[in-house]
Amino acid sequence: MRTSHAALMALITSAVIWGITTVILKDILNYIPPFSLAFLRFSLASLVISPILLYNETRHPIQSKDLPKLFFFGLIGITLHLSLVFLGVKYTTATNAAVITSLSPLTVAAAAAFFLREKINRNYYLGSLVALSGTTLIFAEPLLNNENFSSEHLLGNFLILASVFVWAVFNISSKEMFKKYHPFTVTAVLFLTGMVTFAPLAFLEYQSNPTWPTYLSLKILLELLFLVLFSSVLAYLLYEWGLKYVKASTAGLTNYLLPVTTVTAAVIFLGETLTLFFTFGSILIILGLIITNHHSSHHRHSHKT
Repeated sequence: MRTSHAALMALITSAVIWGITTVILKDILNYIPPFSLAFLRFSLASLVISPILLYNETRHPIQSKDLPKLFFFGLIGITLHLSLVFLGVKYTTATNAAVITSLSPLTVAAAAAFFLREKINRNYYLGSLVALSGTTLIFAEPLLNNENFSSEHLLGNFLILASVFVWAVFNISSKEMFKKYHPFTVTAVLFLTGMVTFAPLAFLEYQSNPTWPTYLSLKILLELLFLVLFSSVLAYLLYEWGLKYVKASTAGLTNYLLPVTTVTAAVIFLGETLTLFFTFGSILIILGLIITNHHSSHHRHSHKT
């Protein structure tokens, strides 16, 4: 198999894993508090990934002056971003979360244009307008559909949308670190940052609800293992490796698999239904992403969960 084909398969696999992750999060958050789940996920992932970090350190050590920057990026890209994701998924549906997060390439492109002065053309503006129209339908569904009004869904949609913008800021601000160090080295440091910063929040959750560990079943433990080994370690590895060997525009196409995978899994395993607002909103977002896909060739990270 040619390297480019293998890289594309790696990107597709990572997109499918992250799509399924949203559904698993929706289930596991019924048993494990969000910050406790984040602490467990990154503590265990750090144990797995630390040997690779130590190996990379012997070849290309991290400069001490960059450690505060990496810690700050960890606060944005891991602690703040995933706090919003976990809380958002807890309050809204997995399908809504997946479609809203599919806007990630658009927000990263917008942030690059605003902060880095990267040029974008008319396709981007047209596609953004179409995609944002779809997001508005999904985001505001609890208000538009009076029979099904849910303030929790509205809050969850808002938190997921906020996480998308936070992810865009993280991508732009951390760009220099990913150029300076191996992406896996940066990812390992971010995981360690997540472990440290989520620890006090997890402790506070345990103080308020010390009985939650007693409700853990084998099913929940297996889901946690999936988050650690597949969503955190394997998917990040595949994604960062795949980006080395394919064009950014090609990599961007795999983002379309995120909502498709999540929606399919949510309907099958969670019994979620597809409403009229959601269907039309999804069509508009996918159409918008297709239009904007031709506007730029700069590096665009997908939304990670």
